[in-house]
Parts: sequence; structure tokens; C-alpha cells
Amino acid sequence: MVVILFFLLAITLCGTTICSPNQFNNEYMSKHNTACINGIFVVLVFFRHFTQYITLTDSLGDSLYYEFNGYLGQLLVTSFLFYSGYGIMCSIQAKREPYVNAIPRKRISGVWLHFAIAVILFLVCDLILGKNYDIKTILLAFTGWSSIGNSNWYIFATLFLYLFVFIAFKISKSHNIIGLTITSVLILAFVFILMRLDRPQYCFNTVACYPLGMLFALTKPKIEKFLFYNDITYSITLLVVFSLFILSFKFIREGFICHSICSMLFIILVVIISAKVKLNNGFLTLMGNHVFSIYILQRIPMMILANLGLNKDVYVFLLLSFLATISLALIFDKLMVPVDKKLKIK
Repeated sequence: MVVILFFLLAITLCGTTICSPNQFNNEYMSKHNTACINGIFVVLVFFRHFTQYITLTDSLGDSLYYEFNGYLGQLLVTSFLFYSGYGIMCSIQAKREPYVNAIPRKRISGVWLHFAIAVILFLVCDLILGKNYDIKTILLAFTGWSSIGNSNWYIFATLFLYLFVFIAFKISKSHNIIGLTITSVLILAFVFILMRLDRPQYCFNTVACYPLGMLFALTKPKIEKFLFYNDITYSITLLVVFSLFILSFKFIREGFICHSICSMLFIILVVIISAKVKLNNGFLTLMGNHVFSIYILQRIPMMILANLGLNKDVYVFLLLSFLATISLALIFDKLMVPVDKKLKIK
């Protein structure tokens, strides 16, 4: 299985360039570049979920992949949260109150509608495969609280993160620092409640990356003034963040605070590297532009193909699942365009 990681690395290197000495990638936070980075991580998420439908052996390749998959874990979603927080803060800075007022309709309702349709698809799939869930579980699945085979915690968290931003900036009247502070406090309360309800830690141990992205949007000019001064300041910063990340990684399994710190350091490290390493890969861009649909729908092909017994051949199962997921995601997003326009979600 470890061979698929080298395959992804080879794809990532295609079109990748390193900036010249004392030169930096000024488009490292552009939509194209962040889509490429999200593309890498959504493929890794696919691989992570894929292994839940196969049996790994004791071979060296499978063992190495198992260790990699186990340790990286929830860090795979940090880019989604960070860039989402960054994007929403940039939009608030540019469009102010009109954008904030549109969050319930364009952000919350938009994400929920797409998610709800995906849940319906899972219900159909479950009926075909003979899987039964009680009414309570099904109804809660539409909120993201429970699952009927689909990935759910990330959507549940995302909906609340958008809600917190809306509440915070309605209170602060688009005052950025106050809005960010209120958002952060609401997120902390959200985490506390989930902990009290004994929700698994993966449901909340990376959400700190969202307000971190918002903070980065506010402080980006000052950070760049230091980081982009020359290669010496860049290299020292990279080394310090990398060292702190490695140190925090040793304690990643010690609880929410340790995991949150590690998660934030990880995505900061990714952002710093992207300021020097420029990605230009059509495949990764495609993956990144369809992150939501790939993330939420990928288990459907896996469930069906596994039920047909095609998961006995790992690489055939991998190829078929991947191609089916991409096709399903592209069709889903295409069909949702007129729906979004009709409901004025986009």
C-alpha cells in the first residue's frame, strides 16, 4: 500500500517548482494554489477511508502505510479548515456586512443542502445493500450528528463554524478583531459542549485551524513582510516551526490541547512551504475544486464495490473506487449548479 503514497508524491511533483533564491511564491494563498494543496489532502483522505474497506497485510509496504496513516490522522483536514477560515475572513474584509448577512443562505444553507442530498444518496445505497438504520439515526444523519455510512463530523463542525462567524460578526458589526475573538470563544464553547457529550476527539481536535486561518487573513501583510524579507529569515522561520511541530507531534495523542497545537503548527508549516514551493498540477487542482463532493461521496463507491467482493484485489478496488468517486463527484457538482442558482445559494 505504501506504493500509492509514492505515486501521489510523483503526481504532486509534476509541475512543481521551487522559487529562486530570495524569491517567493506570491500566489501561495491564491485559489489555484490552495486548491492544489487541498487536492493533495483530499486524496490522502480518500486513501485513509479506502483502507477501512480492505485488509492490510503484515508486509513492509502495508505496515509503513499503516503507520503513516495512523500518525497523520486528523491532520489531513487541517488545510480544509484553515483555508476556509482564511477565505471567509478575506470575504468579510472585502464585502463587509452584505457578505455577513448572506452567510446563512449562501454558506450554511448551501453546505447543508448539498450534504442532505448526499445523505439521501447514502440512504438509497443502504437500501440497495440491505442496511437498516432506525429513524432517529437517519434524521440525525441529516444534521451530521450521526452517520448512515457517510462521513459526518466534518460537515457538522463546518455548519457550526459558519454559524459562529455569522453570530460573531453580526454582534461586532464587521469589526474584524472583535468578530474573530467572539468566533474563537464560540468555538471553544462548542468544543467544551462536545467534550461534555463524550463525542470522539476527532470531531473537534482540529477546529482551531479555522480561526487560525481567519487570523492569518488579518495579519498576512505583516507576516509576509518578515517571512519574505530574504531566504535567511524564511529558512529560520521554517526550521523553528518544523522543530515545534515535531516536538508537538510527540504529544499529539495526549488530548485536545496537544492535538490542537500540533494541528495548527502542521498547517502553518504547510503554508510556509507553499510560500517557496509553487504547485501547478491540473489533477490536484481538479481534486481541490471538488473537495466537498469527493470527501462526502467517496464512501458510496467503496461500499458498493466492497459489497460486490471487489475489495479482495486491493489495487483493482482502489482504481475502481477512485474513478467512480471522481465521476460521481463531478456529476454531483454539475447537477447542483442549476439547483444552487434556482435557490440563489451561489
